[in-house]
Amino acid sequence: MTKRITPHEVLRAYDVLTHFRNLCAHDERLYCAKVGNDDYATMLKLMEVALPRDVVFETKKDIEHLLVKTMMSSTLSRRKTSESNWGCSLF
Repeated sequence: MTKRITPHEVLRAYDVLTHFRNLCAHDERLYCAKVGNDDYATMLKLMEVALPRDVVFETKKDIEHLLVKTMMSSTLSRRKTSESNWGCSLF
């Protein structure tokens, strides 16, 4: 069953998404950004109101891929630092 979206929900979604889009356009950090009481997680949820389901799914998948890639890179960087400081691997 499809959920009906109210005009208020649509306006709120576009308002929040527009603010986050502007932050992005000015090279601000999105993961810690706030628009009023709305944070990055809220923005991702509101994308479901404004965008087709497949676009939202692909966007979230791309974000997850970037997070995993960043975490792996960070882990490797820490490992190299540990090895150079101690002369051996701590992992």
